[in-house]
Amino acid sequence: MYRKLPGNAVEHVNLLINIADTHLENGELNKAEIGLAEVEKRLNRLVKLKLLDRNHPIFARFNNYYGGLYARRQNYPKAASRFRQAKDLLERNKMTEHHFYATLLNNIATLYVHEGDAYKARDSFPKVISILSKTLGANHPEVGRTYVSLSWVHFITGDPVSAEEDIRKAIEILENRPGFELFLAAAYNNRGGMSKQKGLTKEAESDFRRSFELRKKFKKQKPLEYSESLVNLADIFIDTRRADQAEAMCKEAADIRGSIVGLEPDAYAIILLSYGRALAVNGKPERAVEVWKQAVTLADKSPEREILAQSLNNLGEIYRRLKRFNDAEPLLKRSYEMWPRIRMGNSLAMLNTCNHYRDLFLDQGMPVPQGVLACIQRFNK
Repeated sequence: MYRKLPGNAVEHVNLLINIADTHLENGELNKAEIGLAEVEKRLNRLVKLKLLDRNHPIFARFNNYYGGLYARRQNYPKAASRFRQAKDLLERNKMTEHHFYATLLNNIATLYVHEGDAYKARDSFPKVISILSKTLGANHPEVGRTYVSLSWVHFITGDPVSAEEDIRKAIEILENRPGFELFLAAAYNNRGGMSKQKGLTKEAESDFRRSFELRKKFKKQKPLEYSESLVNLADIFIDTRRADQAEAMCKEAADIRGSIVGLEPDAYAIILLSYGRALAVNGKPERAVEVWKQAVTLADKSPEREILAQSLNNLGEIYRRLKRFNDAEPLLKRSYEMWPRIRMGNSLAMLNTCNHYRDLFLDQGMPVPQGVLACIQRFNK
């Protein structure tokens, strides 16, 4: 495929980068890596032939996408290194007011969130919006998409008012803009997620439905986004006693993600968490066990520990309910010990695991460990 593409050297390499980026967006990480490796080989050949200088901006673009690949694989140090190389090169070329520089800053800010520094990310996005507004216009869809990212950062840093204002601006920019429906879908998806966390189930369902309908049109082109909307809506259905519909939707999402070659393990595991939940609520605990066992296996391969801790909790709890106490104990213990290590010792997820771990001991007529009781008491205060 790569050797047959036409065009001059730089245009040819740019086209290869675009192909790799498409694979990256679709979660086909192995294909993206093969494409970027081919790009790197061609760039090195052009440099060796003295047809290209390593200060050419195309190297910044290449490193940006390689950084994106590393970020998707949760190899954050290597992602940061690639992003830093791209940033330094653009700054040497005095391209700090170019919209591509803003795109790179956006990726770096997103990396901060993955690394657990949402406050640093929050402080980075205004510069991104400023550059994009100057170079592309204040109402450009890229500005709207950046407001979507900023909204979630504001929300997780405890500023829901700013988050709502960001989403309002994003939807105002993106609504009725043909060709940018997926940006708009992301805005509704974020707002639905915020409403759900605030306990506003009706509002969350409305926004998740809107996002789902927008993404449904791109089911084949963007399977990751479509499957995300399926599960988000399914989770609402589970919470509102529509588990039959939820189970079918989760199965479809799991089938989609299971068919993507090279998909990062946690991206599949997170779907299985919801699928198992739908099965459990539907009175199919043994099937839930099999799904959550698969989720644990997948999540154990990923550095994204939150998904693993939740998978361990879910599987341990369903074993407890099935009175398979010997199977439940090591799983709940591991989840209980993991939450504090990933800086989530004060989260509701931690409390949930503590309750399940306590119930495991009570079910067997055994004394509950003092640490577990202390954790529950801390939350009850």
